[in-house]
Amino acid sequence: DVGGVAEMRTIAHIVGSWAAAGLKPLPNSATPWLQAVTLKKIGQAEMKIGFMANGAALPISDDDLSLRLNVADYQAADMPLTFVGYGVNAAGHLSADVSGKAVLLLAGEPPYLRSPQSLQQRHQLLSDGGAAAILTIVDESAPWSRMQAMHQRPSLRRDVGERQVDLDGLMTAAGFDQLSRAAGRSGRALMRAATSASFTPIEMPVLMTAAGRAD
Repeated sequence: DVGGVAEMRTIAHIVGSWAAAGLKPLPNSATPWLQAVTLKKIGQAEMKIGFMANGAALPISDDDLSLRLNVADYQAADMPLTFVGYGVNAAGHLSADVSGKAVLLLAGEPPYLRSPQSLQQRHQLLSDGGAAAILTIVDESAPWSRMQAMHQRPSLRRDVGERQVDLDGLMTAAGFDQLSRAAGRSGRALMRAATSASFTPIEMPVLMTAAGRAD
């Protein structure tokens, strides 16, 4: 009953409870008890995505990917792909120049940091650093089907002005290994190497192209 009588009564009851509790309205406001909040819709995307190495397509299964968009329409071609490990160095700062790049990021907590840094915090650092897309590699022990469903579930998020990448995805460890091997690397070896504080992000010999529309 959005905008209906029931909603108006509910709002009036809540505002009355605030006043009774001693809260004060915002002065000099046309709506002293209520303030507008800008929301951003994040939804499942109908996507086409491909990876190329040395002019040849890499066979990454759609079952190993989960994609969503933070914009209504998306199109990007031949984006450089960088494996950044956990994305930060021992000081907790970005470990690579990611501007304009598609980034492969490990989901687990960096084992070399003294102070915990969440995946969300590292994701935001990469976004602020100008990453064009982030594909997060999830641990094999995680229930992939459940993570995929949660990741693709449409949601509303408060828009607080923080930068977000247009394309946000998940990739299985098996998918990353398949991509890495097709590009002449071992995904398992790369993930092990990334557990060291001295790990240096690796420019993969891979280009990513993606296009899609959010629901």
